[in-house]
Amino acid sequence: MIKKEREFIETSIPWLPYLPKDWTLNRMKYLFSVNKDIVGKNSSNYPVLSLTTKGVIKRDIESGVGKFPASFNGYNLVKPKSIMLCLFDLDV
Repeated sequence: MIKKEREFIETSIPWLPYLPKDWTLNRMKYLFSVNKDIVGKNSSNYPVLSLTTKGVIKRDIESGVGKFPASFNGYNLVKPKSIMLCLFDLDV
């Protein structure tokens, strides 16, 4: 089998100057849907999850370590096979 050299095209995206010619660019909002299942007043019935550089962990809210909101009532439910994004601390 002969390995064919891949062709690239230029993009206007600063962090992605070139893209394989056979790829397409799509905005994430067209590929995924946002989960809008809010825990509400039942937040104490659910574990608090945190997205870390080592994966998703269950938070120990009793320890008081780390940042916590005044209320978890506005948090979303996380379902199996979900993709989680953390929009806080983007520089970390």
